[in-house]
Amino acid sequence: TNFSFTPEPLDSTIRLLEATARFTDTKFQIVGGYYGTQYRNELRTLTHTYGDGTTDGTLILNPLVLPPDNQSHQLHVTGGYSFNPTTRGTFKAAYTQATQDDTYVEPTINGRTDLGGKIETTLLQAGISARPMPKLSITGNLRYEDRDDKTPITQYFLGTGTTQGFNEPRSFKNTFGKLEGSYALPQGFRVIGALEYDKKERNTYTFRSVSHRDDTEELSYRAELRRAMSETVTGGLAYTYSDRDGSAYYQNITTTGTISTFTPTPLHYVDRQRDKVRLSLNWMPVTPLSVQFYIDNIYDDYKGTDTNTGLPLGPRKGEQQVYAVDAAYQFSRNWQATAWYNFNEYRYEQLLPGYSDRSESKADSFGIGFRGKPTSRVEVGADYSYSDIQDEWTQALIPGSGFPAIQQLPVTTTRLTRLKLFGKYNLDRNSGLRLDYIYDRYSTDDQTWTGWVPGTPGGSYWDGTVIREPSPQTVHFVGVRYFYSFR
Repeated sequence: TNFSFTPEPLDSTIRLLEATARFTDTKFQIVGGYYGTQYRNELRTLTHTYGDGTTDGTLILNPLVLPPDNQSHQLHVTGGYSFNPTTRGTFKAAYTQATQDDTYVEPTINGRTDLGGKIETTLLQAGISARPMPKLSITGNLRYEDRDDKTPITQYFLGTGTTQGFNEPRSFKNTFGKLEGSYALPQGFRVIGALEYDKKERNTYTFRSVSHRDDTEELSYRAELRRAMSETVTGGLAYTYSDRDGSAYYQNITTTGTISTFTPTPLHYVDRQRDKVRLSLNWMPVTPLSVQFYIDNIYDDYKGTDTNTGLPLGPRKGEQQVYAVDAAYQFSRNWQATAWYNFNEYRYEQLLPGYSDRSESKADSFGIGFRGKPTSRVEVGADYSYSDIQDEWTQALIPGSGFPAIQQLPVTTTRLTRLKLFGKYNLDRNSGLRLDYIYDRYSTDDQTWTGWVPGTPGGSYWDGTVIREPSPQTVHFVGVRYFYSFR
């Protein structure tokens, strides 16, 4: 197989259209509208030449299809109603249709001239908050999303292995519900209980390169105790238990009916029990300053198995610890600053045929920012963040398994730096100018990027392209915008 790389020409237009209307009175508020997008690419294909290194370097034409035209349309409505001073309901509904019917450069093997891509998404959401008694507060939310992929299924090429050349539709449904109650106890204590339900439904396809489940369900219970320990300090201790399971597993299967020797269930499908403990503390030593601390300890127990043999292979367990602190200081009405620090450590273990695998990731991150309004028309701000991430993978040979020893991967270090600056000038009540500057710096010693050499003669592709990933990489972005608000 010959590979070729070439710069992509740009001559496209993106159009966005949004219209809203609203109604408000003392009890009822509603906002409805339309949001549409349109992408038009004036360049359909790019044809270039490259040498065929398998023969004598003869130049051959290689057409490349560029991103096709597409569009989307959304109707949406959001509102709320106050039944009485202590009870309020909210709702949201949206319908979106996204299509992609740009004409193909060449018809498919069965004569189809366009994808006919069509995805319809329906979103329904309702919520209620109430205070039936002075010490009792109750909130509830229910959300349903249906992503229906109506793209026609067509055979685009004569495939083998895990596909026959058909496109794969990807429909998805998600039902999420949450009920929470809070009750004030004597001596400054408050007890909170919550119940969450999350169900995901996926479409099934005839041929699969990985094992599959039609649906998964997760039920979570949370109990929390809070207390105001002084006029400036409030603490809390919360415990959450989650249990995820689902429908039967479908095995990896190919067009010939062959099933892979080892087909573990993907991590987000597998049965899992999770225990999470959070310790939190809010501190306001003086009126302008507020500080929040929290510590999370999460333990995951997976029940993954090989879908062919039923052996306990795949994910086994995971652990995560998070330590975080956030602070905000209000210098004056027009000037404020924020700062935060986060340490995250994650460990994950799984069993593979003949090996045990353990991965560990540690991330140190911090950031600072400020917002200011030096004059009535001028707003300025800045945000700086830095992350230091270390990833380690360890594989051990299971004695007596008969598998060969494996070479260990080195520890990988990745560093991310970002600086964002902005300035905003209001020309009048409805319009203004905004200037943005963003600086990104990325560095890593991951061998995936720094040690990979194309496997062709001379260390390059047939057309002379050579892959090099510099480290560090930097990006500078400057943007100027004019905005106008209809009021």
